[in-house]
Amino acid sequence: MIRQLKTITLQMVAGANVVTALVMLLVGYSDRVNPAEHPMVACVGLAYPVFIVLNCCFLLFFAIFKWRYVVVPVLAFAVSYFPTRGKGDALDYVNAYGAGFDMICCSGGDGTLNETVSGMIEAGLDIP
Repeated sequence: MIRQLKTITLQMVAGANVVTALVMLLVGYSDRVNPAEHPMVACVGLAYPVFIVLNCCFLLFFAIFKWRYVVVPVLAFAVSYFPTRGKGDALDYVNAYGAGFDMICCSGGDGTLNETVSGMIEAGLDIP
């Protein structure tokens, strides 16, 4: 009886982890949506830190109770988080898509901010 309860609990938590990973993937890519056309979908990206915390909790849970299930939260991190991968990514992104937005928000270090502002200047954008 206890073994069945443990199995059912692990399966439910694993299912919740998969759903969280899928939502985290969608939230991670919400920056690709034009907020003028789909304001609610574009604002979902603000919930990304919540999903990061949830995924960390799943990672910790599976590291303690079922080591082989750790793969799902690790893959969720790997797949959903890569806004800029290298030098010039933010600049290219702002040049390509910046004109379609009313405002550009940048989160990162000095290099990301520098590339974002440089891309706005190169594209001739006069938006905040």
